[in-house]
Amino acid sequence: MAVPFAFEIHHTFPEALFDDLDIREQLQRLFAETGTNFTMDMAGNEIALFTDSEVAVYVRALTGGDGSNVYYDSDFGSAVQNGP
Repeated sequence: MAVPFAFEIHHTFPEALFDDLDIREQLQRLFAETGTNFTMDMAGNEIALFTDSEVAVYVRALTGGDGSNVYYDSDFGSAVQNGP
């Protein structure tokens, strides 16, 4: 049986960057050189963070000796996120 857990999506680039037209345009140009479209929901700008500190501790403990962790590999982080 699967264990449910709550999480929130955290953006790596602060949302305020997208509100500043000059910064957003400069970053769009920079990322365009790599073939990436700079948007709030672009790949690599989102990480799922758990809202329960006990779950976050549990996820940190799942890291294998080789450094792999099924949650990290699925773009989950082990920090706690509560609100924007």
